[in-house]
Amino acid sequence: MNVYFSVETLRRNITAQAEQIESESKWLAHYITHEPGEVECIEDCVRNIMDSCTAILENTEHLKSKDL
Repeated sequence: MNVYFSVETLRRNITAQAEQIESESKWLAHYITHEPGEVECIEDCVRNIMDSCTAILENTEHLKSKDL
C-alpha cells in the first residue's frame, strides 16, 4: 500500500523531526555534563536523534519525488 503526503505535510514532518533533534541534543548535553553515569539515557538520546535523522531522510526522499 502506498501512502501519499502533501509537500506541506512533508515539510511539517521535517520541521517536527528537527525540533525533536534539538530537544534530544539538549538532553544529551545535560546527561553528558551533569549525569555522566546515566549511560542508558545518553544512549536513548543518541538513538532518538538517529531515528529523527532517518525520518528526515525519508521525508526528504518523498519531497524530492514530489518535485519531479
